Amino acid sequence: MTGSVHESEFSRRAFLKGGGALIVGFSVAGAGLLARRASAAAPSSALPIPVDQVDSYLTVNADNTVTLYNSVMERGQGSMTGLLQIAAEELDVGMHQISHARIDTATTPNSGSAAGSTGISIGGTYVRAAAATARQALLAMASTQLGVPAASLTVSDGVASGGGRSVTYGQLVGGKLFNLTIPQKVQSGDTSGFGPSSFALRPGMQPGEPGTKPVSQYKLVGKPVPRVDTPDIVTGKMVYSGDVRVPGMLHGRVVRPRGQSALKRLVLNTVATNYTLELAAGGGQTVLSVDERSIKHIDGAQVVHGPGNFVGVVAPQEYDAIRAAAELKVTWAEPASPLPGNGNLAGTLKETAGTTSNYLTSEDGNLFVGLLQQPQTALLQTWMGDVKSGLAQAAKTVSASYKTSYLAHGPVGPHNAVADVTPTGATIIHQASYVGPYGVAAEIAPLLGLPADSVREIAYQGSSFYGGASTDRDATAAAALMSKAVGKPVRVQFMRWDEHGWDCYEVAEVIDLRGGVDAHGKLVAFDYVSYVQKADTMPATNFLTGGIYSIPNRKVVRRVAPTLLAVAIIRSPGDRGSAFATEQMIDELAYAAKIDPLEFRRQNMQGNTRWLEVLDAVAKASNWQPRVAASTLSDANVVTGRGFGFGTHVYNGGLQGLPGLDFTTLEPTTPAAAVAEIEVNKKTGKITVKHIYAACAPGLVVNPARVADQVMGAAIQGTSQALYEEIKFDKTNVTSLDWATYPVLRFKDHPNVTPIVLQHLDETPRGAGEEPLTTAFGAIANAFFDATGVRVRQTPMTPPVVRDVLARAGVK
Repeated sequence: MTGSVHESEFSRRAFLKGGGALIVGFSVAGAGLLARRASAAAPSSALPIPVDQVDSYLTVNADNTVTLYNSVMERGQGSMTGLLQIAAEELDVGMHQISHARIDTATTPNSGSAAGSTGISIGGTYVRAAAATARQALLAMASTQLGVPAASLTVSDGVASGGGRSVTYGQLVGGKLFNLTIPQKVQSGDTSGFGPSSFALRPGMQPGEPGTKPVSQYKLVGKPVPRVDTPDIVTGKMVYSGDVRVPGMLHGRVVRPRGQSALKRLVLNTVATNYTLELAAGGGQTVLSVDERSIKHIDGAQVVHGPGNFVGVVAPQEYDAIRAAAELKVTWAEPASPLPGNGNLAGTLKETAGTTSNYLTSEDGNLFVGLLQQPQTALLQTWMGDVKSGLAQAAKTVSASYKTSYLAHGPVGPHNAVADVTPTGATIIHQASYVGPYGVAAEIAPLLGLPADSVREIAYQGSSFYGGASTDRDATAAAALMSKAVGKPVRVQFMRWDEHGWDCYEVAEVIDLRGGVDAHGKLVAFDYVSYVQKADTMPATNFLTGGIYSIPNRKVVRRVAPTLLAVAIIRSPGDRGSAFATEQMIDELAYAAKIDPLEFRRQNMQGNTRWLEVLDAVAKASNWQPRVAASTLSDANVVTGRGFGFGTHVYNGGLQGLPGLDFTTLEPTTPAAAVAEIEVNKKTGKITVKHIYAACAPGLVVNPARVADQVMGAAIQGTSQALYEEIKFDKTNVTSLDWATYPVLRFKDHPNVTPIVLQHLDETPRGAGEEPLTTAFGAIANAFFDATGVRVRQTPMTPPVVRDVLARAGVK
């Protein structure tokens, strides 16, 4: 069958049986790894694969090809291609000689995920360390066989030459393992808010580090290599997660209300659930009754009851499972708590956020003390100087409030998973998840009452999706619950209303900002207060709350409101509101000072060369001509404007500040900037983004063409979110359940994008998949002001919103 796991296991087993594995110094440990890969491991096999062994990452085959094992999932970023480039570069093999094994926790080490734009910046360090260590061993073997010092050997396409003779890698290894341990150390890229790995010992090497190839000798890294998965995608050969079928499998669907209600945490088997298990168990509405007789007429259909409020159905045929889910009669209790509705969202966030207003309005030491006393209601990110005095002494000040909406992850294709659960273990087949392999197993194991090392994961590519802790993990949890209940493999695929209505969304936010400049156009004060629901999401980076600029008096506070909807990280989490608000405020202050927006930024960013570089790049590409914004207004119905915006992302928000301190210089991030050229129809209210010039500078760029792809995609996605996207809900449930009630940018309306990728071979690689996205928010909003002379301070900037702000300003 297409995508059958058994087929891929047989292929791998037959291949290894042919003697293609690399062995240098046989050992029991090496034999265990070889046996595991040969059998693809039963679910009960002990996991995980060790991360400090070369053999965990690489197999050099008898035909002089190389297979790479690595846990960074391909999610459309081109990470798979970039990682192969890194390995091939260090090994001195060609791209035609190296391929990526399917990600399977039975054969793949846990070398990180693509989360937070770290697939290359962190995942690549594991691959580089393994390949560099392997190459040193291969050169030593070649030196012995050829009788030539290792330093005198040359290597090309996996062929070592010296003394008039040559030998291939495949001939050297003779089907044996390396048995080499990769040194572990604290990695420089892990030391600024990168989650559990921060400051931990692990294998990894940066470009040009001793023991690796000098950057000056690179032949593959830094080159625009085509994506290795594109041929199979365009020819239809690619096996996606949705194509996978296994013998004896049943089809399943989850049954729940159309659209989640207010979030209610549950406890299952004394384990406090995360979003995945909570939503799998029905969210905030209790199941009162289930009439199983209502689906008796559907052949083979049966109801599955799980923990909490979980209800599902299974059937031998997928269409019968769809029918059963639609026809099963379930009665739910009314939502546990009311939602405010979209129209009341901003007011609700501000009215209910925190109980520390007496501290938040003061400008003395009580602020910090109050925040420490009530950490659940507010987070102090940065506090420098005296904001109150700075604003009082400013020549001109601006105050404004900005609002953003809840956003859906919105995969084009629905999530799906196959689970086969037995009393002793489980195999989960799913599409690329935010947490990567091993992360899903850790979540599902407690739900099944199994140890995490007995849950095996196999990953396939899936539909477009960035972010996580959402429906990607709900599908795996639901499949596992159903498989355990019926004792057979179960495939679960979500319906569109599951994806939209039961997503974990990007948080909505209200941001109050006050800024001031002196008589010379110098920024003197910045007071930033965000109101956002309580959630395990990332706070805004210091860069996008004024940290890019030289501001002597700056305070950034996040005030926390009660939980409303389920939320989780999305592509560039926590950055939309801050970029939208901050970059508009900077433009508003430039306008107040009667200075060109880019020149205003330049004079307030002295010495900030990394950020000035991307600013100058988009200014040059767009042929920016200096002038004060909104100085060429027209009475025409259709008007044009141009605007600028910075953007970036720091995984986990980066290090946070304390009174008198600002840690922005310690945050390894990628500067990004954009210029948007737009057209506004004042009668209809439609904003059309005609062109975006977007730049990013992610350090050493492994594959510039693939980063350019990401810049284009991020700019288009940012445009969609800024202009169209908004999760809507009434007082009981989410009502955005499809592409009609949650519209997105269509092909006919997308902007032309000019991507600019700045290469820095003397730096380490940094993220590039998220950073350009939020540049669109500020750039489009500032272009709107340039075109109309009116500010639009909420997203999405839909036609009704635009018509309203123009009408309020008296613009016709």
